[in-house]
Amino acid sequence: LLGPSGCGKTSTLRMIAGLEKPDEGQILIDGADVADWGAAERDVALVLQQYSLYPRYTVRENLEFPLKPKIRRIEPDEIKSRVDRVAKTLRIE
Repeated sequence: LLGPSGCGKTSTLRMIAGLEKPDEGQILIDGADVADWGAAERDVALVLQQYSLYPRYTVRENLEFPLKPKIRRIEPDEIKSRVDRVAKTLRIE
């Protein structure tokens, strides 16, 4: 998502992620109106230019964290597989 400073990029992304509510209109994810869904139900991650990691977590734990939502359980073997794949891609395995 590109645009000049102040044009609403961050606000748009925050609305898609469920961190802010739109004043009007719809937010559709896979054709479903998600305006009344909470952030966890949307299963959307948001990483901005100024991101933060959890300093008390290891790199692996930081990668695992978004895969452990309270609303939907992902099996530990699947989490391990996904994190291993990303770590290999990033060459940090």
